[in-house]
Amino acid sequence: MASGRSLLYSALTLTVLLTTGSSFNLEPQPKSETWIRSGEQLVLSCRTVDCPSPHFNWRVTTDYTLGGTVSNNDSVSTLTLSPVTIQHTHRYICTATCGVEKKERSFMVNVYSFPDAIMLETVGALEVGKKGTLRCTIPDVYPLHLLEVEWLEGTTPLHKEDFLKFTQTETTVTTNYELTPELGDSGREFTCRARLVLDKIPAETADRQKRLMLQLHYAPRMTNISVAPSHTVREGQDIRLTCTTDSSPAARIVWSKLIAEGWSVTAEGEQTLHLPAAQVRDTGIYRCEASNELGKETSEVEIHIQGAPRDTSLSVTPSTVKEGDHVTVTCTTHANPSAQLVLRKKSESGQMVLVSENGTLTIDAAQSGDAGQYECEAINDLGTDTTRVELTVLEAPRDTSLSVTPSTVKEGDRVTVTCTTHANPSAQLVLRKKSESGQMVLVSENGILTIDAAQSGDAGQYECEAINDLGTDTTRMELTVLGAPKDTSLSVTPSTVKEGDRVTVTCTTHANPSARLVLRKKSESGQMVLDLENGTLTIDAAEVKDAGQYECEAINELGRQIRSTELIVQVLTVWAHPSKWVNEGENVTIGCSVHSSSTTHFIWKKLENNSEAILCSNNNTFTILEITQSDAGFYEVEVINELGNQRGFVEIKVNEIKLDIIPADENPTGIVEIACVGAALGSAGLLLSTLYYIYRRSNCKGSYHMPIEQTV
Repeated sequence: MASGRSLLYSALTLTVLLTTGSSFNLEPQPKSETWIRSGEQLVLSCRTVDCPSPHFNWRVTTDYTLGGTVSNNDSVSTLTLSPVTIQHTHRYICTATCGVEKKERSFMVNVYSFPDAIMLETVGALEVGKKGTLRCTIPDVYPLHLLEVEWLEGTTPLHKEDFLKFTQTETTVTTNYELTPELGDSGREFTCRARLVLDKIPAETADRQKRLMLQLHYAPRMTNISVAPSHTVREGQDIRLTCTTDSSPAARIVWSKLIAEGWSVTAEGEQTLHLPAAQVRDTGIYRCEASNELGKETSEVEIHIQGAPRDTSLSVTPSTVKEGDHVTVTCTTHANPSAQLVLRKKSESGQMVLVSENGTLTIDAAQSGDAGQYECEAINDLGTDTTRVELTVLEAPRDTSLSVTPSTVKEGDRVTVTCTTHANPSAQLVLRKKSESGQMVLVSENGILTIDAAQSGDAGQYECEAINDLGTDTTRMELTVLGAPKDTSLSVTPSTVKEGDRVTVTCTTHANPSARLVLRKKSESGQMVLDLENGTLTIDAAEVKDAGQYECEAINELGRQIRSTELIVQVLTVWAHPSKWVNEGENVTIGCSVHSSSTTHFIWKKLENNSEAILCSNNNTFTILEITQSDAGFYEVEVINELGNQRGFVEIKVNEIKLDIIPADENPTGIVEIACVGAALGSAGLLLSTLYYIYRRSNCKGSYHMPIEQTV
């Protein structure tokens, strides 16, 4: 909020704009400057007189938004601000227009904030003789420069503080009063009074006060213990120990008894420690500790309970004894006067009195022979008391072993895997088998696993872990399952082979012990054994002779298994009929034979130096009718099927036949006709097409490499 606006809080007055000589009146409500508390609701209204249908408009004189709700009802317009905040401190202007006439009224709205209650407290506890602080907190004050805070003791003013700072928001004000209290200051009353110095609001709204009664804190003092009926009593009597102290705040009482290890807490929060039917064990020194946050004070007293030995006990330390451990056997009792302690150990020949010191026996390294029953007898003039304990010497699992029955396991055998160990207490036996994914816990009974019919998958490393509270012991064993060859397979890669391909014939099997692999190829003369390398035969360039049936035999001492497969080598054969060497004028058919399981496409070409001519046959043959010298040369066929592309070649040679000169009128065409038609070769021989065509050279260009001739 601008500083100029802040100056208006004590000086601004309501300004009413009047238009002289108007034919209607505009009446505001409220009519004077308004002070309203933050959070309340404020309604501003304008009412026109002698104007039946006015038009109203509301605005503020600053850049702020209106921030309220406007409601028009006939000749009255209201602006409602709910809830009011200090941001609503503005001059609001209501404008009424009646016909061509316009009138305005302004409202000065001032918002203040003052709490319903203030808070008065001490900063921490007030301790006697130490400087302390009283703190008064007034939240959400606005405007701050109108605030006045006064401190009083009873009705006597102590200190007054004004806040002249201008702020634009609600401010929480904290003011302190320091004092150093004495022990007699408890109950003194202090008051914090906060007042908003503003004449335009009710006094009860602008004045707040809070009172505080001093509560002084000090540590416990004059702590004392009283005993009833006496410090020395006979066993069975009741005893009450009462602790008194002076403190503020009230002290917390803790009762302790002195034992060999130090002070042991026996009761807390009770001023009186009651020992009903006191026993000899209750004899000792008792302490009362009175404490609060400022300190503590103690008082001690010794009581005596006379009686025969009671609650005699015999203990073994450590409680769990392993072979080799340092062991202490201790006898304790409660007796007054003190008792003599006699320690004995039972044996086969009777009881043996042990040499002990104050009822304590030390065994440097426990052995199994130290196990047995021990007895302690406590004796004084008033009686005796006896107790016994059993000493058990424990050991972690050891000598753990795994065995397999039978010792040699074949597939299908019933197998028992047994784990044994020595341990006290008895060990839990956990049987596991290693696998590729990690270790698998097996379901066993007392360390025994039964496999009804062993399989190769049961082979592997087995582990037995023996576990008890004292430790673990682990052993491992390899289980081997012998079996005849199985899952033998014979494969050919690639699966479909054409002449010249690199071929791999692979034989694999599963067997234990390892199988010997024998590869054979069947032929008309019998079977031929082939050399294998790690179960693989490689044919660098497949030929027709490599086709046929292959057989792989896997053999070990437990059995054998045979698998076979067929190798088909696709061979492209190009042929000429009746021959590759023909006489001029003869008809020649060129064709090819190829094995294929799917659609095959054929492309025929005539090859010459640096050029090739595509012929007009789309199947596996074409025919040259009345061949001439110009038809001699190399012919190529390209076969396209699922294996890819494969080419074959044949050379046609033409013998020249010299003929007598024929008059021109007897040979009107003057050219040699060559027919290219498709033909098929059947079981009855070659069928020649009767369709003639003129062979023309193609414009196809390209490099040419003299091929190797392929013929039947």
